[in-house]
Amino acid sequence: MAYALKIGAGSYSRVDRDQLRIGWQRVDFDGSNGPDMPDILRPLYANLGHLFYSIAASDGTVAPAEVMKLKALLRTQWMPLENSRDEFRTDAAHYIDIAFDHAHDQGMSADDAFARFEDHFRSDPALYDVGLRRMVRESAGAIASSFAGRNRSEVRQLVTLELLFREQPVA
Repeated sequence: MAYALKIGAGSYSRVDRDQLRIGWQRVDFDGSNGPDMPDILRPLYANLGHLFYSIAASDGTVAPAEVMKLKALLRTQWMPLENSRDEFRTDAAHYIDIAFDHAHDQGMSADDAFARFEDHFRSDPALYDVGLRRMVRESAGAIASSFAGRNRSEVRQLVTLELLFREQPVA
C-alpha cells in the first residue's frame, strides 16, 4: 500500500508503507492504525484549531451550529487528508478539535486565538502551501457562515486571515 501526502512546500511524494516523506523529513511508522504523527502536524493542526475558534468566537459567542460545522469539516475534509496518528492513536486532524475545545473551555478571546495561529504561520509560512491555504479559507468561511450568515466580526477575522496569507505569498 502506498500513501501520498503533501504538507508544506514541495511536491506530492508517493511512498510505501514503511516510510512517509514530508518535505525532507522521513518518518517511519509501526504500521498499526496509520503512521506515527510527524512532529510538524501537532502544532499545525492545533493552531488551525485556534484559528477556527477565533472565527467562531469573533462575535463574542460560539454558537452550537459553528461547533457542529467544525466537526463536520473535520470528518469530511481534514481527517481524509492524511492518516497519521499520535502515540495514543488519535488521528492528527483531531488536534484541530482539541485546540478549538480548549480555547473555548478556557474562554480565550478571539484575538488571542488568532494571535496564536498568526505566530505559528509567521514561524513557517512555507508550511502553508496553496492547497492548505485554500482548505483553511474554505473551512474558516464555512464556520463563519454556519450560524445566521457572516456577521461583521467574522468578516473582519476572515479579512485579517486573507491579509496575513497575502503578506506571506506562497513561494
